[in-house]
This record gives sequence, C-alpha cells and structure tokens, in this order.
Amino acid sequence: LPYDVDATTDYQVFTTFALDHPKVVRAVEETRGEVLTYKGGLIYAMFHSNSGGCTANFGEITGLKIPYLTSVRENCNMATLKWSHWNKNLSKERIKNFFKGVLGLNISQVEDIEIKRGTCGRGLLITLKTDGESVTLPLSIYFRLEMRIPSDWFFVIGKSGSSFVLAGKGFGHGLGMSQWGAFCLANRGWDYKKILKFYYKGANIKRIYR
Repeated sequence: LPYDVDATTDYQVFTTFALDHPKVVRAVEETRGEVLTYKGGLIYAMFHSNSGGCTANFGEITGLKIPYLTSVRENCNMATLKWSHWNKNLSKERIKNFFKGVLGLNISQVEDIEIKRGTCGRGLLITLKTDGESVTLPLSIYFRLEMRIPSDWFFVIGKSGSSFVLAGKGFGHGLGMSQWGAFCLANRGWDYKKILKFYYKGANIKRIYR
C-alpha cells in the first residue's frame, strides 16, 4: 500500500473535515516530510484519547525506559473535555469469567480490589482478592482491556450489588500524546511543534523530504 496509516481505529479515525478542506490541505502541506526523532532515530510516537490530566510513564508499565515516553502533567483545564471523568460498574461475575476464559483459572467470587499506583496515581498492578486467595496482574495489558475499563487511572469507590463501582479519569493507555490534551493546549495558543515537544520529551522535529 502507498501509505503507512489509515483513517480507521487501527490508526486514527478522521471524520471531522473533508479531506480537501483548506485547513487539512494546509496542515498536510506545512508538515510534509516532518518526523519526530530522538538521538537521530525515529521515535515510537504513542498517543491516546485523553490522559485525564497526566500521561503515563512507559518505564513504570513495562520496565523498559524510553526517555521521550515519560509522564507529563498537562497544565490545562481538562474538566470539560470528553472522557475527563467517568464512572463504571464492574461485575464480579465478569471478573470471574475473565479468569476462567482468558487465564484458565477457576476462582471464587472476588470480594475486594487493590491497585498499586505509579506516577500521578495511575494504576500499574491490580490485586483481586477472593475469600481465600489473591491474584495480582498488570492492570494495563489484559485486565483493563478485557473489562473495557476506559483507562488505568481509576478508583474503586464502592459496591453496588454484585458489582464494583469505579470512578476514573481519561480514556486509553495514557502513553505519549493526549489528543484531547493537545486540543486544549492548541486552544491556549500552542503550535504543533510546542505540543509535540511537550509530550515527547527530548524529541526533535526533522524534515526528511518535501
């Protein structure tokens, strides 16, 4: 294929403007051939929907330190932006089915949840406690996605019948650039170069072709 990304959820959905909209054409022309680099190499420019106000640290999640994927606090009013705050009921039965179907483990009813937190309070490990044992898992890799929890930055604020009540911030894995955060910063007058350098610390913008 003559392209590296498309306008689907595999990469980045794009439905806001027509492709020939003057703003789109100008943005493409002005940034044509530009890439983000770190120490001469292309970076892994991860991004997500909404950080909730503070991005995640790649090293805390994976154990592999990538200097340009560290945590940053967005000095921006995120409260009115989509997915800045959310609530969710998490069924105990769904957790039990996750263990059996995904991990091949039969556990009794989960009675309590504990979360080990990293930068900004984002969750790193989740411990699920039953009446006789406990199981600890990485929060971001399988559990959050399988349970369809919007982000790893959440708190258990109570119980409702056979469910845990969660309250959280943000949407997505939290690594790299927050799209809604970038939107907020752009509305404050930041240009794309300042925004990218804010999220990807130490990275540089380089033009490799025109």
